[in-house]
Amino acid sequence: MNTKYLFGFLATLGMMVPSFIGILHSEPAVSLCTSPKEAGRWTSIDPKGDPYIIEINMTDCGDQVLNGVQTQTRYAVKVSVKQSSGALYQRSQVEGRLVNSGGKRWLFAKVPTGGYVDNMWMRTETVAGKTQLYVSILHKSLDSKPDARSRFWYSK
Repeated sequence: MNTKYLFGFLATLGMMVPSFIGILHSEPAVSLCTSPKEAGRWTSIDPKGDPYIIEINMTDCGDQVLNGVQTQTRYAVKVSVKQSSGALYQRSQVEGRLVNSGGKRWLFAKVPTGGYVDNMWMRTETVAGKTQLYVSILHKSLDSKPDARSRFWYSK
């Protein structure tokens, strides 16, 4: 065998061995964003709950930097209310964001409802061993009517 080829082969092999060792010892890739506990379709435990259904989804994961700016994690919130006929009416989807209030993390969204804007604070709680969504709503009047507050519990 020609020693020129043997040395070339050994040199190539010497460059490849560290790569193989690196692959064997590497960690699996892990996503920085996971779906929030609040994500999913939630139905009011109270049949008169308003809204009756809340759907929460993550729309963008803020795990990257674009042009030197950290992207934000974004959430979509859709609510459905019961009409007097019993049919469900789905309001337009709005953006939600995570906020800290009272030492707790909340998903916050502003949902227009006509003469009011519902400022909704949502978080999961464990009740009797089951995960439920607790929702506190400030119904903010857009005219001279008084504001109102309500609280509801939801389950998946």
